[in-house]
Amino acid sequence: MCPTPAASLAAPHGAITPLGDPSSPALIDASGTLSHGELADAVAETAEALAAPRTLAVVKAARDRASVTAYLGAMAAGHVVLLTDPDGPSDEVTDRFVPGLSFDGATWEHRDLAAPDLHPDLALLLSTSGTTGSPKLVRLSHDNLRSNAEAIAQYLGITAADRALATLPLHYCYGLSVLNSHLVAGAAVVLTDNSVVDPCTWKLAGRAGVTSFAGVPHTFSLLERGSLDRLPHTLRLVTQAGGRLPAPDVRRWAAMGEERGFDFIVMYGQTEATARMAWLRPELASSRPDAIGEPIPGGSFRLDGDELVYSGPNVMLGYAASRHDLSLGRTIDELHTGDLARRAPDGLWEITGRRSRFAKPFGLRVDLERLEQTLTDDGITACCMALERDGAELLGCLVQGDHPEHATTLLAAHTGLPPGAIRSVGTDAIPRTSSGKVDSVRVEELLDDAGGPAGEDSRRDSVSEIFEVAFPGAAVGAGDTFVDLGGDSLSYVEVSMELETALGRLPADWHLLTVEELEAAAGPPRRLARVEIGGVLRTLGILMVVGRHVELTVLGGGAHVLMALSGHNFSRFPLTASLRDGRFGRIFSAMLRVAVPTALWLAAVVIVTGGYSWANVGFLNAVFGPDSWGDTWRYWYLEALVQILAVMALVFCIPAMRRAASRFPFALPLGLSIAALTVRFGIIEYGHEYRQVNLATGVAWLFLLGWAAHRAGTVPRRLLVTAIVAVALPGWFGEPMREVTVAVAMLAIIWLREVPVPRQLAPTIGTIGGASMWIYLTHWQVYPPLEGSVAPLGLLLLSILTGVLAQKVWDRLVAYSARLARRIRRDPTADTSSKRPDSIAGR
Repeated sequence: MCPTPAASLAAPHGAITPLGDPSSPALIDASGTLSHGELADAVAETAEALAAPRTLAVVKAARDRASVTAYLGAMAAGHVVLLTDPDGPSDEVTDRFVPGLSFDGATWEHRDLAAPDLHPDLALLLSTSGTTGSPKLVRLSHDNLRSNAEAIAQYLGITAADRALATLPLHYCYGLSVLNSHLVAGAAVVLTDNSVVDPCTWKLAGRAGVTSFAGVPHTFSLLERGSLDRLPHTLRLVTQAGGRLPAPDVRRWAAMGEERGFDFIVMYGQTEATARMAWLRPELASSRPDAIGEPIPGGSFRLDGDELVYSGPNVMLGYAASRHDLSLGRTIDELHTGDLARRAPDGLWEITGRRSRFAKPFGLRVDLERLEQTLTDDGITACCMALERDGAELLGCLVQGDHPEHATTLLAAHTGLPPGAIRSVGTDAIPRTSSGKVDSVRVEELLDDAGGPAGEDSRRDSVSEIFEVAFPGAAVGAGDTFVDLGGDSLSYVEVSMELETALGRLPADWHLLTVEELEAAAGPPRRLARVEIGGVLRTLGILMVVGRHVELTVLGGGAHVLMALSGHNFSRFPLTASLRDGRFGRIFSAMLRVAVPTALWLAAVVIVTGGYSWANVGFLNAVFGPDSWGDTWRYWYLEALVQILAVMALVFCIPAMRRAASRFPFALPLGLSIAALTVRFGIIEYGHEYRQVNLATGVAWLFLLGWAAHRAGTVPRRLLVTAIVAVALPGWFGEPMREVTVAVAMLAIIWLREVPVPRQLAPTIGTIGGASMWIYLTHWQVYPPLEGSVAPLGLLLLSILTGVLAQKVWDRLVAYSARLARRIRRDPTADTSSKRPDSIAGR
């Protein structure tokens, strides 16, 4: 039985306040209606009861009037509010931020604690887009809340006559923005904690005369599986955000809106922008369903390379990782979104990919690094990533070892996601690039190869297997239904997709049908894998280096290909991350990830064999080593790379250079590479001409041009970089074949993103490319003693095998060191509340 009916933000410093007519409805639920006047009185009463020194107040928010009143009342009293789900914050969040007030859904609890130092502008703390598994919070001001609410109300045309159905959690920025934008417009919000598949939700919506509702992609998947006929005829507006909705779905909902009389508006946003950054006008939904549209009123976009950067009054103050951060004012002026984007010729913005380390299954943003840390703390080494399958995003987890099922159980418990939304796969070792980073391309290939959760094929052979994965531990029988097994709105979408793959078209009431009635079979996998061009070139580059040294081939230039690729990766990874979060120590860390293993290996070689020199260990052979070519010059590539990265680390300590890299992402590396070419063309003399191609000063232009190639996001810019390659390479080596080889590789870096390869070949490419630095390091100790007794091909294979094994040993040492460091940091006698140092693994 459904319950029968009976149904402004007040805050200091001019934040959002009730603007509606005192007699007009503000909150409507199954028990009745609360007017704007009554809500204002309830908020004032709560604020008076909470009058005390300013502190942090946790509000465990359900979609009900008590939670709304608590949220508004605490801010009206001047407190900083931390909104959480009804279960409350994790112990880690509580320990880090030490709230003095807590609302449990019915009553307030006061904790006799020293009030934290709170910045006067700070109003609200939210987890990042409902992030699960992360204690990092977004700091929002009263101005952030008001500006975003007013902008949304403006472009959606919200008036006092509107009634919005609250379909999303209030602790999720999108759900909260619905409440805020309607209250500032004097409109009403209809509150219910029921799911959108619950008939009671739509009976309440019909009685209240709902005019709009908001949804994330899985909301619309739920509605299309049996609830479309329940949508009220009073609807004038439906909005979507919280992840990409496939273009066919956008068109379908736009057409449905045209038929039924409502507008369908796609929006784009992040918690860091207090919810919304862009919107797509409803008349464009059918013709431009792949676009996010235009910036909201008061906001603007620009590109940093290919990353979307947003500016506007709704950009957060910054992040908070501990209570000490709550005293900070504004620490950022613009938001690096972590999304890759482009501006189309018609002026609309489009998202082309994601750079950040987050997944967003079912609209819940999941901090992948935090989940990896959680697994590591439990003794599991793993790499987590987002996977897009059939238009839906899943959480992928590559587990080092033989227990992926255990990882799935932990991740499901930690995130609240259904196990069927998590694909865990076992592997011997997590693949890494030569710079020590996880090889994401290879990780995705392994997850693709294995198929579904726990390493099985994602398209199960039977309905019972699908249910067993979705409900681990349940005894699934032929007479059980989805509802019988405890299915919820999250598992509904994943299970329905699995069943549609197995069955084809699903009946509207499939969740009420038994396993026996739904039993079916599955389909075939893809034949080709798509490998990132950087992974292919890294593998080819190291094969060229070793192949030439063992005299298997005369093809040269492999190390120079790796140098250009290093510049490309410098821009993609440490530089981009540094520009986004302001931590320019990342560049120094990138240098150390090359320098430390190289120095340790060379020191061991010097001590054991007496070969090489301590100048090699210190990366100073070019300064103190012999002028003539000899053994000590064998490691010129790693020495030059470390020197260049060290210079980059120093350069980006200068604020002006950081600003230049942010404002002129392509022009800066282009200008630097042109300046470096003065050495290439002899305009600046620096020493022996024949050593030019082996010194940092001589090869810096390749590194810098690789950086520029990554930032060349348009065809004219790519053509410009291509022209520089065409001018600079001829005659440089004095070997036309080597110059052509390097030129072809440079063109691939400039113009290609990935290449299709046979699935059987992809693992080999990933393994060799991931171990390329260690292959380069160790092959000088492998093949020279065996020359003359082993064929060149054998020398090549032995060199590769040794490097791969060395890389695996190093990875294990780094992982052990990271675990040891975490144990030390978790020592209860140590003060770890103020900062959390990066792990040795550099994640």
